[in-house]
Amino acid sequence: MIDRFGIAPSDFTLIGHSLGAHLAGSIGANLNGSVAQIVGLDPALPLFTLHDTDTRLDETDARTVHVIHTNGGYQGFDSSIGDADFFFNGGVKQAGCGPDIMGSCSHARATDYYSESILSSRFEAVKCSSYEAYQSGGCSGNREVIFGGYPLDESISGDFYLDTAETSPFALG
Repeated sequence: MIDRFGIAPSDFTLIGHSLGAHLAGSIGANLNGSVAQIVGLDPALPLFTLHDTDTRLDETDARTVHVIHTNGGYQGFDSSIGDADFFFNGGVKQAGCGPDIMGSCSHARATDYYSESILSSRFEAVKCSSYEAYQSGGCSGNREVIFGGYPLDESISGDFYLDTAETSPFALG
């Protein structure tokens, strides 16, 4: 598309779920981080490490990288790897997913959240150091942002926490 149609990398937003998030990162890295935005939807954890940024999504792969964490430590990455990382319901197990032993429901929920965010600006997240601090009210007064949508808010960075409803619509704001 870049060569054939003359579209600049800075005009692209790449979105990928699981392994697709790392693929988006690889594309961005191959374009020297000149892609405008990448959204990683619960980037895959198996076979990837925090320190090997050559094979996984990281904040240098685009001008702005936002990451949703929904099944961290199992099928999804559990560490902050973007400019802004959003830990839904703590980032490990999602509300309404039941006894999801392999995490399939929680892992897939990232796509539902992002899809909903395109049409709704009600995912209110708070900048915080941990989910425990967020739940205990230790982050009240910290920066509040709206997750998702299009285009991404390029002014935000850090770790953000938010809770959701068990069923759609998921946003509580």
